[in-house]
Amino acid sequence: MDDYGIVTGLSPASYRNNKESVIYYGASAERFNIDQNTLSKGRFYTEAEDTGGAQVVILGANVAKQLFNQDDPVGKLIRLGTLNFQVIGVYNAQGAIGESDDIIYMPLNTAQKKNARH
Repeated sequence: MDDYGIVTGLSPASYRNNKESVIYYGASAERFNIDQNTLSKGRFYTEAEDTGGAQVVILGANVAKQLFNQDDPVGKLIRLGTLNFQVIGVYNAQGAIGESDDIIYMPLNTAQKKNARH
């Protein structure tokens, strides 16, 4: 069984005039080896992006809708707290089976740095 580290936090997220308070999860790229969720758009982040602390995120379906309405978020920048992040993926909606619709995922090392800045 694969293990992976995780860091969580709460942050304001914004895109243009849309703002939401969101939970973010920082997890190593190994998470995607055991993650049962699939992406509706984009891609997962890589181990190199995780190691390098890349400012990339994958949005839960609800977060994507709240921030972007009908626009395609992939490739766009959102603001989390005081930092900009590029959206590289969006999860399929999970509905009642999980809370992942309301979460933003980022590389573990990125989340650790973000938490250190608070």
